[in-house]
Parts: sequence; structure tokens; C-alpha cells
Amino acid sequence: MIKSVAITKRLIDIIISTLVLIISFVPLLIICILIRLDSRGSPIYSQKRLKMHELDSLSNLGNLSNIRTFNIYKLRTMTHDAETKSGAVNASANDARVTNIGAFLRKTRIDEIPNLINVLLGDMSIVGPRADRPEILQSVVDDFPLIFERTRGIKPGITGLAQLELKSNGELMHGLDDELYSLVCPDDNTKSVLSFRYKLYYEAAYQIMLTDFWTFLKTDISIMIRTPLVMFLRHNTI
Repeated sequence: MIKSVAITKRLIDIIISTLVLIISFVPLLIICILIRLDSRGSPIYSQKRLKMHELDSLSNLGNLSNIRTFNIYKLRTMTHDAETKSGAVNASANDARVTNIGAFLRKTRIDEIPNLINVLLGDMSIVGPRADRPEILQSVVDDFPLIFERTRGIKPGITGLAQLELKSNGELMHGLDDELYSLVCPDDNTKSVLSFRYKLYYEAAYQIMLTDFWTFLKTDISIMIRTPLVMFLRHNTI
């Protein structure tokens, strides 16, 4: 990422996150009350996610000791004891752990608005790769060591190309043509590995766009404009 892009990207992050948090304060307060009435537990929860990765994936295969994490903030959409038995797993369609109001919040992505606090703190950006859980990455790193390339040199984001083009669990919204599918998924892989291969395809394309200022600006503006449409039309939810 060139310096002009890094500076502009941070300024945009600060301005947009501040404005949205101010505008959404009252609606978020009402939603928090509804969440608390719907199920036990705090309406806002935090979870460990991976920060921007600065190491070469292949030279640190299977070693997560040098991986930095941060606490991401979200509106709670599941029961307070959702992972007591299952452990760290990605959400799936018709997930029984999701609460009544949580289903709506997940489909509209409203549950991610508190992520803007992380943007202000500098751990995330408005646009960037999805912030993943270290436990999930640990489960697939042996089969897909390039997984950390998704966030190497770039902060994880609230929205991004992969978030718009893929379902919220990383699966495809639409079928890829045979040539593109063979490029992204040359071998037989587990469902989790395929999900990250899809993500890396879009996120690698985005990282290339950060090498030119005007390409970056046009791309980020386009992603931010498309994001509300995806939220409210629910094009890529599970």
C-alpha cells in the first residue's frame, strides 16, 4: 500500500466511523434494549480477531504465536452460551444458536455497526478483508498456508470485495465458471478451505488496487456505496 493511499484511507476511516456512530447512537441504544429483552446476556460482545498480518505466511506455517489479535465489538446475535458446546465455528444457514432479533441483525449486517469503534481505535478499516478468528484459521492453516496473505500489510475491514461478492460464511452467491473455479480451487478441499480460497481471490485483487491512488479511491467509494444495498437487500446473507 503506497503512502498516499494509507493516509487517505485512515482519514476516511476516522471521518466515516465518527459520523455513523453519532448518527446511529440512539437506534443502537434501542436495539441493545431489544436484544436484552429477547435473550440473556450483554447486548454487545467482544471476540478475538486477527489484526493486520506483517509476516510471510509460508515462513510461519502453523505458528500462531506471532499473530496479533484485537477485540472486535459486535451486537450479540446468538444466545449467550452459543459456543459452550460447539466451540469456535462459523455460523451456518438456519443456525439454531441465533436469537430471534439476531437473525434480522445478521441478515442486515446491523450487528457489525459497533465495528466502527474498532475502526476508530485503528485495528480495522472501513474497507478491507474480513477480520477472522484465530481459532478458525488455525483449523485450516495446514491445508491452506496462504490464508494469512489475506491481511498481510492491510487492516481487516467492515466491508470489502469479498464481503460483497460472497455470502457471509464465505460461500459463493453465484456459481463460478469452470475456468475461474479451477483457478481458485485447483484441488479438492474441505468446505472451510474453499471458503478461504474464495475470499483470498477477491482480497488479493483488492490489495493490487491499493498500489494506485485513484484506483484505490474509486474502488473504496464503490464498495462503500454498494454496502448499504447489500445490507438492506440481503443479497449475500446465509
